[in-house]
Amino acid sequence: MLPISNESRHDIVLIPETFLLVGEYIALVIFGVLLCSYSLMVYVVLWKSPSSMTTYKWYILMNGTYAVLFELVFALASPEPLFPYPMLIVGGPLRNVHLGTTFNNIYLELGMLSIIFVFQSTLILFLYRYCQTADNYFYTRFLSDIRWTAAINFSIVVGGLIFMLVEQLVVKFFKSSEELKDWIRAVDPKVYSHIGDRQVVGFVREGTEPYWLFCGVLTLFFTFSIAGIVAFCTYGCHRHLRQKQSMLSSRTISLYRALINSLILDMSIAAVLVLIPYATVLFAFAYDSPYTAILSACTFGLASLYPVLTNIILMTFVTPYRKATIGLMKTFAGRITNRKFSVSSRTSIQTSSVYRRQKISESSTNISSLSVFANYERNERQKPRPVFNRSQSVGFALGTKFSTDPVS
Repeated sequence: MLPISNESRHDIVLIPETFLLVGEYIALVIFGVLLCSYSLMVYVVLWKSPSSMTTYKWYILMNGTYAVLFELVFALASPEPLFPYPMLIVGGPLRNVHLGTTFNNIYLELGMLSIIFVFQSTLILFLYRYCQTADNYFYTRFLSDIRWTAAINFSIVVGGLIFMLVEQLVVKFFKSSEELKDWIRAVDPKVYSHIGDRQVVGFVREGTEPYWLFCGVLTLFFTFSIAGIVAFCTYGCHRHLRQKQSMLSSRTISLYRALINSLILDMSIAAVLVLIPYATVLFAFAYDSPYTAILSACTFGLASLYPVLTNIILMTFVTPYRKATIGLMKTFAGRITNRKFSVSSRTSIQTSSVYRRQKISESSTNISSLSVFANYERNERQKPRPVFNRSQSVGFALGTKFSTDPVS
């Protein structure tokens, strides 16, 4: 039996089905928008990046891929909180899919790890910007090499898996869906009938000290590490750019400043949408608050907006990507507009084009005829003139021909 008393869990609040369906549709729409923005980002980053961005584009793709991974987890299993019980019901397209308790726990862990992956890759972007601006040895030896890029990516994934394993062995957040259903059936049959055959993920406390230690250390580590790295890299980038104004072109300096400023804006949005709600959920869970479930669902919902905003900032704030995006949108708009032309408009366009071709051919003909006439006059002027005597000139003037040959 789970250590949750009946006195502390009462007055269950069920979210209406209409709101749940609207939330699931919104999650799917956000995921579709994210896929479109991600496809656009992949095209722009791979084919429209300037030469000065070298391996930086691969770190951008790595960050966007982790964001898509989280959005996929959230859209396929939109969590429904059982307020005030510390449990979440699996919703979305996977609401009626039964793949076992192990899959559900790993799936939820994957969603949490994807957020951690996004933070780690964003911090690596900050380090890359600082090292490239400062001509650091760490950049020239490691970050600028595509093989080390793959190794860093692999280390992030392995570190996340180790984190998940330690969490499962030491903290033991989750219980099986069958245990949670058996407990909720004995405590509240109304909630049990609402759950039905769907899968349940529970946040269960089995002690005090491990949770305080884990939640406190994790929150402090993320807060201070992120704040320290962001402050150090931001100050270092702007300081080195001021020192290198005479060495770098104004275009390169503006590009570097736009990149570091977009990262600052990106991290600010991440702090508001992800870090603060995540820390709130951790401390609510440590305090055994009845609002843990609904805070978790709100945290997932807010975090789902972060990847879309990240791609929008990248596509609109950095000048090369903004120009490439605008050019691509104009190309698409032109193609769509041409497809919507009617027959009459097409005919008029074809007629006008034919008329323009005729006028061009006429003008070219006139120009060629004028050039021929000018060449004829020039040749005539260059011909030697005949020499006439007086009698010939008189005869030509009177219209008669005098012969200069001797009379036989």
